[in-house]
Amino acid sequence: MSVAGMTKQIENGIVFYKWNVFAPWESRFKAVITTRSGGSSSSPFSSLNMGHLVGDNPSAIAENRKAVSRVHGTRMIALTTAVIHFR
Repeated sequence: MSVAGMTKQIENGIVFYKWNVFAPWESRFKAVITTRSGGSSSSPFSSLNMGHLVGDNPSAIAENRKAVSRVHGTRMIALTTAVIHFR
């Protein structure tokens, strides 16, 4: 699937999209949107749940966050908790 202005990438099983507009600054920071693919959470949370507010297993959430950190760097910040589903 293609999303205008973004590039889809897959690293270590983690599927994410990067904004093309931020490419010149990628050595300084990465701005990405992750998908639900590639994580440790069981159903009904799908695999890459990173939120503590839905009743998922805390150890699965911690492992999911570590997996994203390994792909994108050790310092991760969340700017939003909005969930957007692409269909």
